[in-house]
Amino acid sequence: MSVRNADDDFEYDVALSFAGEQREYVAAVATELRFAGLSVFYDEFEIVRLWGKDLSEHLDYVYNRAARFCVIFASSQYAEKAWTTHERRSAQARALESSSEYILPARFDSTAIPGLRSTVQYVDLAEVEPTGLANMIAQKVGRKQRKNFVPPVPDLLWEELGLTQRWQMDAAARIARSLVASLNRFTTDELHAVTAVFVDGCKHKLPENIHVQAEVISRELNQPIAEVMNTLGGLRPFGVQVELREMSDPDAHPGEASVNLRWGPRAWPSEEDWESPDAEERDDFYQTQTLPVLLAMFERMRVDGGCLICHPEMLDRLDFSGLSSELAR
Repeated sequence: MSVRNADDDFEYDVALSFAGEQREYVAAVATELRFAGLSVFYDEFEIVRLWGKDLSEHLDYVYNRAARFCVIFASSQYAEKAWTTHERRSAQARALESSSEYILPARFDSTAIPGLRSTVQYVDLAEVEPTGLANMIAQKVGRKQRKNFVPPVPDLLWEELGLTQRWQMDAAARIARSLVASLNRFTTDELHAVTAVFVDGCKHKLPENIHVQAEVISRELNQPIAEVMNTLGGLRPFGVQVELREMSDPDAHPGEASVNLRWGPRAWPSEEDWESPDAEERDDFYQTQTLPVLLAMFERMRVDGGCLICHPEMLDRLDFSGLSSELAR
């Protein structure tokens, strides 16, 4: 499977063009593609964005320039409608200029579609379920290098944290997304310093804190501990609290210190969470799970791609695809 770069010039991996009579099938395909981490143009995913736009102009942009591939769901209804004709013509104009395949036809019936040659290979939808077609599209797109990404279904995160209740699973996913939003605003030095704490730190006092020997993180980052503390101290606006403490371990050398890191809640209960069986348990989950969730995220990234210290480019992307069994390598 090919590997795509995160900076490809396309806004969407795939645009879907279909008649309303086939919406149920296409909606299932679009949902599967989104779960797979692909960027999909499907009208019901774009309701707010489309609000107030000149649709004739915007749809021409989408089907002519904004997507890497266009899937046309051909049918008798598709051939008759004005809007699908507009979408098809925009896609065909792009296809004429492209040196590789752009339109991927899928047929509900044998209706001839103007400009769509019978010699072009198509998928017979009478023989392919929505999940199967979504898998084919994902293979065509290829494995992506995503940025700032938490999969919609982070089942390996839930497994790592031992979560079984639906509200807890949804809350953990919400915490993960809020953490990525924060991490994306860190400087490179801040991100690498936090990562070093999680890679080398002691987890025995979770969820209260994670801590690491000052000498260890200083060596890891090749910086004086004062500089490390200054870097981490800049993260207070994000709820990060850091403290340099003298180690109380009887085996520690005199003056030996540890860097202790706490991280306050980065997400709060949604309206759906108010239906959780125990309000105190719900609130406690949000108060205590930031560090465990982030630790699990870094661990899955390490498993998916290798040492985070040796491969800082993984941190620069903040691609947590490895939290999903569907997307992990």
